[in-house]
Amino acid sequence: MDKTQLRERFKLLAKEFLVQHDEVARAAIHTNIAQKLRNYARQYFSATREQRIHIAVYQPMKIELPAREIVSQADFWKSPNFLLPQIDGQNMWFTDDSGTIVTPDVMIVPGLFVDPKGNRLGRGKGYYDRYLAVAQIPLARRIFLGYEFQFITAVPVTDADMPVTPLPV
Repeated sequence: MDKTQLRERFKLLAKEFLVQHDEVARAAIHTNIAQKLRNYARQYFSATREQRIHIAVYQPMKIELPAREIVSQADFWKSPNFLLPQIDGQNMWFTDDSGTIVTPDVMIVPGLFVDPKGNRLGRGKGYYDRYLAVAQIPLARRIFLGYEFQFITAVPVTDADMPVTPLPV
């Protein structure tokens, strides 16, 4: 499937997922994902546990995971400074709650699908790919959290696509 077809497929799978999983079921899934994030963080971020770390999250759309809630629920970092993306039509940057521009230490990257190699399919505007191409955030710190149906065998890629670390792994 090409990217356009996959985006259409996502709409169908997301709708089906929401019908099959009420808020209580999704909350249980979020708890499970938070545990996987905690385990991953213990393995890769133990040196930063006590530091004030800057974590980029996003405002979730209806089907997207509540990234900030899941990072908080993972309860690994002592006091994370959450950053949200800002977009001006072409460029993206991240700000904290006070509006200060900050470079993330860790990014929870949204998307529709991801494959085992970390190839991610986004919504098609390329904001995250352009940001990651210049931000120099290590691959282990670019994390995709998703529902089970979002993990697929292969995502088509171009030279502009930047990989992420898919969780759960």
